[in-house]
Amino acid sequence: MDNGDQEAEKARRDTRERAIRAAAERVAQRVVAEESERVRQVAVAQALAQQRAQVVAESVKPAAPTYQPGDYVCLKCGALAAPLRRSAGSDAFEWLLWLCLIVPGYFYHAWRKRAELRICASCKSLEVVPAESARGRVALGERP
Repeated sequence: MDNGDQEAEKARRDTRERAIRAAAERVAQRVVAEESERVRQVAVAQALAQQRAQVVAESVKPAAPTYQPGDYVCLKCGALAAPLRRSAGSDAFEWLLWLCLIVPGYFYHAWRKRAELRICASCKSLEVVPAESARGRVALGERP
């Protein structure tokens, strides 16, 4: 090869290298532009999600109580219903007092009626409280 051919070959190589560099630079610019567009889209999506969450939080109102007046909640099993009522003391002991003397039987009977117990209909626990009380609302997962 003579000197002219070498120069032409070198010029073609330089031209090819410049074209490759230019193409690589265009690809890099496109990648940067696409990445910045993705970042912008993610930021917009996060802002929209925050706005939606704020709107939902503002629109959610506390639920009305699910209990009726007179309902009790069991602190042991969480049942919400009217409790069973049971008299304190023993029927047999009351009968024995009535048979022995009227006065002790009367006082024991009055005490039993006054000391009536409320028990859970589900688990028979004595740990029942009115649903509208502070402890009852806490047991139901509401604010006191």
